[in-house]
Amino acid sequence: MSAFFFQRINDHIQYLNRLQRALDKAEDFTCSTCHECKLGIWFDQEGKDEVTACGMDPQALAEPHTAFHDACFRALECRHAGDAAGERAAITEMYKHSNTLINLLMELDKAGQAKK
Repeated sequence: MSAFFFQRINDHIQYLNRLQRALDKAEDFTCSTCHECKLGIWFDQEGKDEVTACGMDPQALAEPHTAFHDACFRALECRHAGDAAGERAAITEMYKHSNTLINLLMELDKAGQAKK
């Protein structure tokens, strides 16, 4: 995997790990929006053009990324409200969207490598 998309995946996993530690009450963490995290900053700047150049519709990445952050916010909100069922549902959704994002970034890497 190229260093560029590997770094985007790593950024995402680091964010996810920090959020999980916050949910485990081992770290104080405030969620960022899909425009404030490293992946979102890249996507909002040159990322959309790079995604398009790799033959993917940018919305294919934007939608699960936004949904991931929404689920992160819900998970923490439910944790603070004592809503265990809501927290579990949000965490499940969060990991589902995380998996989608990682798979899409791997597809982008393959497409980028094929263009070289």
